[in-house]
Amino acid sequence: MAEELKSRKEVPEKLTWDLSRIYATEADMLRDAEKMERLTSEIVEKYKGQLNTPEQIEECVTAYRQVYELMTLTASYCDLAVSVDYYDNYNQERYGRISRLNAKLGSSLRRSFRKPLPSATATGISCRISCGTSLTGCIRRRSGLSPH
Repeated sequence: MAEELKSRKEVPEKLTWDLSRIYATEADMLRDAEKMERLTSEIVEKYKGQLNTPEQIEECVTAYRQVYELMTLTASYCDLAVSVDYYDNYNQERYGRISRLNAKLGSSLRRSFRKPLPSATATGISCRISCGTSLTGCIRRRSGLSPH
């Protein structure tokens, strides 16, 4: 006879994801979700139309990385909870909320920075790239210097 599918609550804890390795509590995850919303608004407000120097670009990308890290952590926390028990409505709803929030914030950032960078910054950007900054890929894409 086939074994019946168990809900997460019925599975021994040692066989489920240890979400506390990402966030100690759901409240901690929700605080980071609020933080990424705030940071996204700050990035758009501070940098939209203002990426005129390599320094501004580097500051913006550094701030974006922080938002991206929070997006990754919050999404992973919710996704792993769902992956253990797809029938848990609470986890499904939470995952949906965080997924929609991440999509909204990502879209806001992409819309705000679609314009190519001013050509006046090309020399500074080329210098930054040749210096081996960790932001090389992003700077190349935004400056139009990417070979692809």
